[in-house]
Amino acid sequence: MIRSFQFNIFIRIILIVLSSLAAGWLFSTGEPLHTGIIFVIILMYQVVNLTWYINKINNKISYFFDAVKNEDFSLSFPEHKGDRV
Repeated sequence: MIRSFQFNIFIRIILIVLSSLAAGWLFSTGEPLHTGIIFVIILMYQVVNLTWYINKINNKISYFFDAVKNEDFSLSFPEHKGDRV
């Protein structure tokens, strides 16, 4: 599976758009209110998840730049995807 930053952002944005369209369609067709509210809750979760993911990546980048600024050469990044720092 592709695990790039752009791919992850793209998938999350597509899911947010689809959830928004589904919620709007459910509210406009006169479906019971609780079905539309469920999609709104899913939409809010997806927005929070996207924000959390971007902040996680930004924190890693910030940590890297702080290490460079402080001339901390002990910083290492894993060579394999399964490794942890």
